[in-house]
Amino acid sequence: MGLLCLRYLHEKMKKSLRLKILSNGELSDSLQYSSLIHLLNLSSIYSMVSNLIRIFIAASIFIIAGIFLRDSIITDKQIQTAKDQLWVTHEAELYILENIEHWSVDHETNTAFLSASKLQFFYNPISLELQTTELVADLSSIVLSPVIESKITQVWIELNDEIIDVRWKMKSGTVHLYNVNNIQQNEIIGVFIHELAHHIDIYTLTKKVFQDPSNNFYQVSWENTNTIKSGQKIKDFVSWYAMSNKYEDFAESLTYYVFANEEMREKSKNSFSLKQKYEFFEKTLFKWNEFKQTNFSLDSQKRYYWDITKKWFDIEKFLDYLEKYI
Repeated sequence: MGLLCLRYLHEKMKKSLRLKILSNGELSDSLQYSSLIHLLNLSSIYSMVSNLIRIFIAASIFIIAGIFLRDSIITDKQIQTAKDQLWVTHEAELYILENIEHWSVDHETNTAFLSASKLQFFYNPISLELQTTELVADLSSIVLSPVIESKITQVWIELNDEIIDVRWKMKSGTVHLYNVNNIQQNEIIGVFIHELAHHIDIYTLTKKVFQDPSNNFYQVSWENTNTIKSGQKIKDFVSWYAMSNKYEDFAESLTYYVFANEEMREKSKNSFSLKQKYEFFEKTLFKWNEFKQTNFSLDSQKRYYWDITKKWFDIEKFLDYLEKYI
């Protein structure tokens, strides 16, 4: 645009000079000198601006090319960060409020069963701490049990009394549980195990030498994050919700393995894909036969489930198993 303006002024100057030519066809000395100065100044400005614009264009191309090359190289850290920042919500396609304020408190009453290196609780609002002592004790006993503790890194848990569109989410290493005063203990524990599964997927099964160990699970049923492989059937998944994406498949399947191990094993006899998923957990996470041939389910076995966390489990029996497991 700047070049066009300068070019326009340059042409206007030449036209003006032509109009001032004397009748004998020559410019006066003073007019010749003045016009020459104007032309030289304009030419210099035109040349300088042209060079600046060329430099600016070249620099812009260089910067854009650098950004493109940088963004085109996906590092392991970027992949892990993407997994880390994945919002795992329980209702597909729902978005939740992001700006949740955190309250951190000194848990003097919980020091008997909390391990600072493994577990920390947050409350929203802070008054919720006094209302959830039993729930905190149950969640702590799960995380710090020998069966689970060795399979997780540090876990932060935020308890919320808000009633929103989802029951949970897991973001940046923090498990958020919502509406905890109005949801039954059985469901909260089920939801929590589901979120621990996401935590294990992201933070425990990190990439080793060549690939993320979780890929051995994902590749059973998934072409990519959201695309199910051709030929997969409903029976190849533990629930309808597991069919949302590969991460939910992992979390739902692990929850089923933990709460209804024997039931999952029986179903896997009719599905090679489900058998592969069962064996993945058996060989990757539970090498010492944890949960093997257990079944804490209280409701009758169904052919298909919408949501594993909605199954009815014997929580007392489950917690007792974790406490006594050696």
